[in-house]
Amino acid sequence: MRKLFPVILLCLVTTGAKAELKVFAQNVQNYVLSLGEEAWNKKTKAIVGAVKSTNADIYAFCEIESVPTSLPRLCDSINAALGQSGLFAAVSDNINEPDYAKSGFIYRTDKVRPVGTNKAAATGIYAKRMRIQAFEEIVTGELFVLSMNHFKAGSIDGYNEVTRIENANSLLSALNDVTIDPDILIIGDLNCNVGEEEAIQKILDAGYEEQLLRFDPKAYSHCYKADDLIDHVLANATMRTQVVNARMLHTCTWTCTEGLREEDSYSDHDPYMVELNLTGGSSDECIEIDESYLATGGTDYHMEPMTDVNISGGYFWRYQSNYGATCQEKGGEDWLLTPEYNMKNAASVTISFEHTIGYANVADMDKEHTLWVTPNYSSVQESEWTQLTIPKYPSGTNWTYVKTSVDVPTELLGRNTVFAFKNQVPASAAKEPKWEIKNLKVTSSCTVESSVESLDSSLQKKASKLIDRNGNLYIMLPDGTRYDAQGRLLR
Repeated sequence: MRKLFPVILLCLVTTGAKAELKVFAQNVQNYVLSLGEEAWNKKTKAIVGAVKSTNADIYAFCEIESVPTSLPRLCDSINAALGQSGLFAAVSDNINEPDYAKSGFIYRTDKVRPVGTNKAAATGIYAKRMRIQAFEEIVTGELFVLSMNHFKAGSIDGYNEVTRIENANSLLSALNDVTIDPDILIIGDLNCNVGEEEAIQKILDAGYEEQLLRFDPKAYSHCYKADDLIDHVLANATMRTQVVNARMLHTCTWTCTEGLREEDSYSDHDPYMVELNLTGGSSDECIEIDESYLATGGTDYHMEPMTDVNISGGYFWRYQSNYGATCQEKGGEDWLLTPEYNMKNAASVTISFEHTIGYANVADMDKEHTLWVTPNYSSVQESEWTQLTIPKYPSGTNWTYVKTSVDVPTELLGRNTVFAFKNQVPASAAKEPKWEIKNLKVTSSCTVESSVESLDSSLQKKASKLIDRNGNLYIMLPDGTRYDAQGRLLR
């Protein structure tokens, strides 16, 4: 009879609200190829058996082997069990460190899509265990941010508890830098109970609420202790209103109570399900942004949340405490990216910074050192970029910084906007310049000070109202000057 208990739980619904998206999550306990092919296949079969009947749209796992093939292989097994090739896909994370475990995501391709890059929420070994990924519900266009985590394991003692506090601080810091959507859901094996450790209290104090306890005050998740809730679902204030239900699925803990072998249940952690209704969210609501990066005085080589992408050549962007972000290379292509922003309904956006270029090819600075924007970032190679004109370049003959500011046309913005500095100096160039950028600031506003009505009435009568190729209305004066529908000058 005990073995039938999980099936009964899967049928329970504790709320009348309709769930549009379901997120299934679990620590799958050492799902690594070093188990051997037979044991790997057995564990895969057990995991697939647990998830295939849940009808979830996103699967989040921790303790998956940190190799590129682990999640796709599990994903293929889920698709095969459902008889629908390509129904689910794995989120790429570019992690390849076989000696470590990671957290990762699998998603249903006809229900959701990943937005932006899969990001680390910590550094060192925990960069693999603590991940952040935004998802968009295809039918509604609503976004939310999902973070799957695996904090330091071990009972309460000085070292383990201190490390978990560091995990919590890293996670909160990383989530504070997320600008693509305000709705955040933290899940994962945090290895501590509410009310017992400072680590989880820090997250609660930051405005997150435990959802498993919200729906079941007696919820537990760990195989060896019936009152141990060390796996968690934590929602911030805007996300909480969109959580329809959160519940444990006790498909594993019965093996402990029945004295069966641990491998028969495939994990010592029960899985859990979060049910969401995102239609009440506000991902299209304008989000005002005021973010600053690359201030000097930090730690060398750590420029988070800015990221560098080396396309070719042996160099890359790096942070130096005295100079900000720096890049010096001929014959290569190096990109420095901001975080993703939801700027779909922004009325005005400005990006400002200070920069200097030493050993410059002065006549070609505006070709070799450039600024770009994309409204829907996926990767440097796959995104559609538009170059923004940098109004002011340094002399190129000394190390004097100049301040410059760019007003970004709103038609170039979207729900997943990324700005990028591109350093690309041909190998044939006479010199190898060094570009330094500091005090970068990105701001957006949801209102505009001017309007079409503020234009001179005589000019309004002569103005033409036109539609551009993207379907946006703009107004053009007889001299060719263009304004958007809000009356803002288009450059």
